[in-house]
Amino acid sequence: MTAFRGKDLFVSFAGDAGTVTLSGDYTQLTTTQSIALLDQSAGPDTERTYVNSLKDQSVSVTVKHQAAGSVLANALVAGASGTLTWGEEGTASGKNKHTLPAISQGAAMNIPFDNLVEISCTFQGNGARVDATY
Repeated sequence: MTAFRGKDLFVSFAGDAGTVTLSGDYTQLTTTQSIALLDQSAGPDTERTYVNSLKDQSVSVTVKHQAAGSVLANALVAGASGTLTWGEEGTASGKNKHTLPAISQGAAMNIPFDNLVEISCTFQGNGARVDATY
């Protein structure tokens, strides 16, 4: 398997305030998938056993904030619903593409005195993720 760098990442969020591209000045994207487990242990069992239940996922992205830019913060307001799309190797034909109905958990701003200002946002999955290719 060939390794690759994340420099070609493409990320966009098409939500209530329109579509914003998050990949121009991104510094990190993290995806988390999980599943709820139902405990089916009973009676004389001596070890717990489980059954898969509902899947869940979230995606967090961090971008550099542009001066006097409110479009990004407005698009990522808490509760904004839309579709998050990302491709870890860009948008070239045949590369991975992921789409996820999602709800923005709101933009968090990091304002250090000696570095660039960043905006982070976590998107809560709100339906099934679709993995395909461009």
